Amino acid sequence: LNIRSLQKRVRRATSVQVNRDDLLNVDNKNWNGIVCRRCDSLIFPEDKVDYTAELPVMTVGGREGKETETISWWWHTKSDMDFDTIGFEWLVIDNKKTLLCGDCEFGPIGLRSLDDKEFWVAVERVRYKDKKPAIRNKRLRSQTGSNFFL
Repeated sequence: LNIRSLQKRVRRATSVQVNRDDLLNVDNKNWNGIVCRRCDSLIFPEDKVDYTAELPVMTVGGREGKETETISWWWHTKSDMDFDTIGFEWLVIDNKKTLLCGDCEFGPIGLRSLDDKEFWVAVERVRYKDKKPAIRNKRLRSQTGSNFFL
C-alpha cells in the first residue's frame, strides 16, 4: 500500500457532502451552529457568518508532488469576535494564516488574512449541529377563560 492510495482513502473517508440549501438561512448566513469535525467544539453559533464562493485556491507553496484540495464554499467573517472557539497557526500559505479548532487543534479548517481582518472557514471541513425544531407552547386564554397551547 503506497502513501498516495492511503491519502486518497483518508480523503474519501473524511470528505463531507453538503447541500447549500440545508446550510443557509434567508440572509445567506449559517442556519446551524458550526462545529469541529473531530471534537464537536462550537466554532460559530448560528446566524453569525456569511457564505461566499470566492477565495483563491489554497496551495502548499506550489511544490510538485504535494496534493491539494480545491474548496469552493466558504464561511466568511470580518470579525474574530464572531468565533466561539478558534485556533490560529503561524504557518502562512499563499499570504494567509491557517485556522484550527481552538480545542483539539484539528485543521487547517480555514484561513485568515495577514492583517487579521478577514477570516474564511471551509464549508466541507466542519460539521453542523442539527437545529432543534421550534417548540410552540405559547399559552393563550380563550374568551371563555379556558387555557390552550399553540
